[in-house]
Amino acid sequence: MAEADSSLSSHLAKRVGALTSAQKAELRRRLKERAQPPSLLHELFVQQTLATPSAPALVLGESSLAFDEVNKAANRLARRLQELGVGPGIPVALCLERSFELVIAQLAVLKAGGAYLPIDLGYPQARIEFMLTDSGSPVVLTGSSQLDTCSTAKAEVLCLDREQGLLYTGEAPEPPCQAGAEDPAYIIYTSGSTGQPKGALIPHRAIVNYMVWMLSRFSLTPSDAVLQKTPASADASVWEFYLPLMT
Repeated sequence: MAEADSSLSSHLAKRVGALTSAQKAELRRRLKERAQPPSLLHELFVQQTLATPSAPALVLGESSLAFDEVNKAANRLARRLQELGVGPGIPVALCLERSFELVIAQLAVLKAGGAYLPIDLGYPQARIEFMLTDSGSPVVLTGSSQLDTCSTAKAEVLCLDREQGLLYTGEAPEPPCQAGAEDPAYIIYTSGSTGQPKGALIPHRAIVNYMVWMLSRFSLTPSDAVLQKTPASADASVWEFYLPLMT
């Protein structure tokens, strides 16, 4: 076996040695990219923000936010969440309708090191209350029109449409993030069709691998747009949110 391995190594070395300088440089670049992928979900977004800060990241009707604007808003909110104790393994419930704030909230929770828990506002109130209680979320991010939905939560409730100053003004350095690749990025609850709904914790490593594969498979470009149509409480929504934020 050792002799066979030696023969294979020799063969590969000859193949690499036959490459031109440009081909070797391209091979080294690709190997480096594969060897050092981002380990956290929000890092995929930050990486793109650094590349295209003024490009539109989110579009809602006639309004839009650039990558840098979204990133800074998420940074400001993330620091507020950290002040409230959010960190690795800490769930933060999102009771928000589809909006700029929904995406900013997701990124902010990730940047704070926590795991976001999206709650479908169309769920029966009893199910929403169960998820808030079962998850033990110490913080709930919501909007004025959704306050009644999460009024029973035994948590700190931040109403984002009343926190416009927090989101969109002031300094916005990247917050320190203590989360690792094995920490949960988000939580999706099952339907409960066979009993009580259960929260499934999705680690950063798993979703980052999936998103990197999705980008290689579908090859979105900065000129492409993705319609975000799936409820945030469904796992299929994740690629709709993050794939366009990677390009």
